[in-house]
Amino acid sequence: MNENETKAAEVRYSGVQAADLGAALSDERQLSSQRPGLKKSKLLIESMRYEGQSKLTAADHKLYQMLLALARDQGAGQREYEAQVGQMAAFVGETHIDRIRASLERLARTTVSYDFVDGEEVRRWGVIKLLGFEGVENLKSGTSKLTYWFDPPVQRELVEAQSYAILDLYEVARLRCKYAPRLHELLALPAGYDDWCRKPLQVAPEDLAAMLGYAPKQFNCAIFKRDVLYPAMADIAEAVTSFQAKVTEKRAGRGRGGGKVVEFVFEVTPRSRLTVSLQAARVSSHVYESAKAAQE
Repeated sequence: MNENETKAAEVRYSGVQAADLGAALSDERQLSSQRPGLKKSKLLIESMRYEGQSKLTAADHKLYQMLLALARDQGAGQREYEAQVGQMAAFVGETHIDRIRASLERLARTTVSYDFVDGEEVRRWGVIKLLGFEGVENLKSGTSKLTYWFDPPVQRELVEAQSYAILDLYEVARLRCKYAPRLHELLALPAGYDDWCRKPLQVAPEDLAAMLGYAPKQFNCAIFKRDVLYPAMADIAEAVTSFQAKVTEKRAGRGRGGGKVVEFVFEVTPRSRLTVSLQAARVSSHVYESAKAAQE
């Protein structure tokens, strides 16, 4: 096995696509040039629903994706993983260590439910915490590190997942809206499929709200669109270059605007297809202009 084959095998094993993940997470220029990709389980992405209103911020979501990436890079299947506090602060763009600790505490207190069919004969469901952790600070040197772990269902998917989305951690780091990181990974799934099997993401409004961690006392679709969906979509449009997404509504019944919104339909186009479409548009424009000139 040559050097390139060895590196490819390491990427397949670790579940992270990066030349040097540590450098990418610690330095914005390295992050931008490497564009490390985290392979995240399709089952985890699709099945997770927050229990109640999520208190997670955009920075909390970024930190969680980073910790997943480090776990995969260190070798998924271990009981515990390690991270440097300074590295976490650099990735999320936070200079105050107390805020990193607050992010970790919110992640550790966040409860999610899952329910999915694993294979053809097994159904799994349960409720878990996103993270467990212990911070260790050397009072003499002033250095800090984090030991962290995941509940068994997450740990199992880190090791055994056969289908996944590849999350560009550079894009993740650029997201600002608290609901955007979760929507980003939902949209990254179809973005990674081949053209022949890519289908729109179709989801009912209240189910999407549960996926994103939005849980008001009384759900109102118009308010959800205004306060959650549209800001998240705008953030993704600005921060994400690996794919483009647009959302439409499917309505049923009678009423103002054509009835009640029963489903959101997300059409996702990966960057490779956007490039082809742009090139085709340029060719078509050139042919049109040439034909027009010939007629004149």
